[in-house]
Amino acid sequence: MPLTAAYLEAARAAPLFAALDDDQFDRLRRRMQVQPFEAKQLVFQRGDPARHFYVVLEGSVKLTVQSRGGEEKIVERFGPGQSFAEALMFLEAPAYPVAAIGVEPGRLLATSSADYRAVLAESPGACLRLLGDFSKRLHGLVRDIEELTMASATTRFARLVLDLAQRTPPPCSAGPVSVTLPESKQMLASRLAIKPETLSRILRTLNDAGVVSVEGRTIHVHDVERLRAAA
Repeated sequence: MPLTAAYLEAARAAPLFAALDDDQFDRLRRRMQVQPFEAKQLVFQRGDPARHFYVVLEGSVKLTVQSRGGEEKIVERFGPGQSFAEALMFLEAPAYPVAAIGVEPGRLLATSSADYRAVLAESPGACLRLLGDFSKRLHGLVRDIEELTMASATTRFARLVLDLAQRTPPPCSAGPVSVTLPESKQMLASRLAIKPETLSRILRTLNDAGVVSVEGRTIHVHDVERLRAAA
């Protein structure tokens, strides 16, 4: 599938490629591949050789692991402009530690990890800029871990909805506001590290209190201040 001008623009804006100059990016561009995928399609399996990293151009992808009992745990979900599997390029003989599966049909930009490493080997400046980006992501992951281990289930849900509200134009400070969940409630529960029935109880409690109401994937927030208090 051809790498269109729109796809190139989206790729260039991704932090991994923003760290490169035009000549470096052009070297990688020549071997980039646009990879379409469908919902529930396997992009790669756990244990597969990690020869590429990916930028989501359209749709969304989830990274998952399975428990010994066969229960799926969603590690993370990625949408347009986000990249995944890039850190593996710095390991010896890397393999993907999780599976990547399509959530909504879309397209990925696949880039050779070996090609990217070759570019970095020639540019200390690009390495430093990339390390800065990785550092920001690491701090974000630490915050996520702290939230999962220390915050209550209701708090985690409230913070997620408030974050979505701030990213819904125009950003809402007082309310009311409606936000659309980026995934099914079952997937959302997995990402929040709670059971689906726990999420249902949270929604029911907040609905009974007049804070929110639910319509499919849409959350109508009637009282932003009370939801913020729950966070």
